[in-house]
Amino acid sequence: MHEPHEQHEAKLSDDVSNLSTIAVCALVALVATASVFALTRSAGPAQDVAVLPSDVAPAISVVPLVPVIPVVDVDAGADRLYGHVVTKGGAQLQGYLRWDGHESSWADVLRATRPGGSALAGVRFGNIRRLQPMGGRDLELTLKTGQVVRLNAVAQQGSAALSPLTVETDGRFVEVPMRDLESVEFLPEPLDRAPSAERLHGTLITRSGLGFTGYIAWDLDQSLESAMLHGPHRQIPFSEITSIVRVGDQGLLVGLADGSETELSGTPDLAESNRGIVVSDPALGVVVVPWRQFQELRLYRPEKPATYEHFVGGEALAGSVVTTSGETLTGLVRWDMDEQSTWELLDGELDGIQFHIELSRVSTIEKFRYGAKVDLLDGRSFYLCVERRQLVEQRH
Repeated sequence: MHEPHEQHEAKLSDDVSNLSTIAVCALVALVATASVFALTRSAGPAQDVAVLPSDVAPAISVVPLVPVIPVVDVDAGADRLYGHVVTKGGAQLQGYLRWDGHESSWADVLRATRPGGSALAGVRFGNIRRLQPMGGRDLELTLKTGQVVRLNAVAQQGSAALSPLTVETDGRFVEVPMRDLESVEFLPEPLDRAPSAERLHGTLITRSGLGFTGYIAWDLDQSLESAMLHGPHRQIPFSEITSIVRVGDQGLLVGLADGSETELSGTPDLAESNRGIVVSDPALGVVVVPWRQFQELRLYRPEKPATYEHFVGGEALAGSVVTTSGETLTGLVRWDMDEQSTWELLDGELDGIQFHIELSRVSTIEKFRYGAKVDLLDGRSFYLCVERRQLVEQRH
């Protein structure tokens, strides 16, 4: 029996539709195969990559076979202070830290004195596991070794009070005053995030030719690349600066990342009122160079950042002592009657430059009148005098 004419036309239409669908699917499969083939050859020259016809390409969306994984700079922020902060009100914050407004790297020294003392008895932040304020400026520090020490924090240049602790967390900056701080637990830097600004790093050359390499604080407190060098008519971010060279007594020649240079003069940053430049040298300790001794600063990223793991927390100070009569005594050492751990600092002065050398970096100390020759483990030697303030105290 013959089908009605209408049914025959409907069936024919369905067949055509099905054939069209099959053809389109075949075309899509062919294009997808060509796309996969092109992707597998993407490592080759650009001319080998297949190009889809313009009338087909816009209709096809090819999903990458391998997800794109963003590249993370594992060294970003590796030398920045990082930790978990608890406030007295119970708030908890975790992020990159700045102590007293400017100490922000593991190589920086937490400036402090012993209870009842006046000489600097600071400790580098990389040696600390936990910090807990005990009222006023009194701090209880737990070092990585488990040793617990009590120190009185000192503000930079004798300021009346410590600046609030700054926590960079979730894209914002939170300031926690010392009176509101319950504790800080220092932690290794995270691998999945970076701070908004890196720590300034470079090499400083003095007018007498000494060179120190480490983390820089210009005018004692400009320590991040986001800080500004203040000139009379412009401010330059340190992130754009590659070098600063002294010109005369109150001027600077500033080299910029784009290869240009500019001269600056006549502002407090660039004259005798500049409070000094701090270099936190991981292989030495900290030096403070006064303006009158500054000659040149070259800024660049460290080849190997000083991370939290770079510091071990210290151990008991031990060695051999040779007396003036030639007798050798070997055992545990207590230097200057109070330094007895390798995380503690040896203080001295050379041409107005203040040295605070971590005892773990010292190989030998040879006495001479009012000072000593200090040899470091990395081969450097310095003839240091007792700091003038301490010398006056001793004479009286």
